[in-house]
Amino acid sequence: MNEKKKIALALAACAAHEETYGTTVPARLRELWKSGEAFRAHGRCLPPKTSLPGFETGSFRVASVPPSWDYLGNMGGLDDAISGEGGEWKHAGSFLPIFLLKQSRLLVADLDDPSFPVGYYEDETFRSKSKGWDRGVYRIAPSLEAFLGTLVERDSADFETELDDGPWEDAAEEADD
Repeated sequence: MNEKKKIALALAACAAHEETYGTTVPARLRELWKSGEAFRAHGRCLPPKTSLPGFETGSFRVASVPPSWDYLGNMGGLDDAISGEGGEWKHAGSFLPIFLLKQSRLLVADLDDPSFPVGYYEDETFRSKSKGWDRGVYRIAPSLEAFLGTLVERDSADFETELDDGPWEDAAEEADD
């Protein structure tokens, strides 16, 4: 799928997030997709020695995804009874999915903080109150800019993810329905 189509889908997903959750997706996050910055980060990696809950320490490849709990829930892996509209996780509207690590493991931006801290989310841990967790998200970077600055090029990562256009194609199909 070409980048222009992905940008249109991402911006439509941002608008849908606003409508669904009664919140605002700030211009900086829209610009992440509109400028193509999210697509340039696609396939890059969190550096070696990154520590995420449920994983051994290592490097993680990231894939850009449509910023939509709904689209990502429909592609499988996420439980819409948890992260979907009206789901158990009451803070879904405060976070916007930006990158995929694995099918149900996402990196999200915090919409309630103007620096847009980035964190790790998965349905199974949204209730965690352990150190490092905030409203169901494990904080990995104090801002979107800091997060993007940590991404590195690697031939292989300790934890790989699919880099195909599957999530974007699924979102396009759903948008056409």
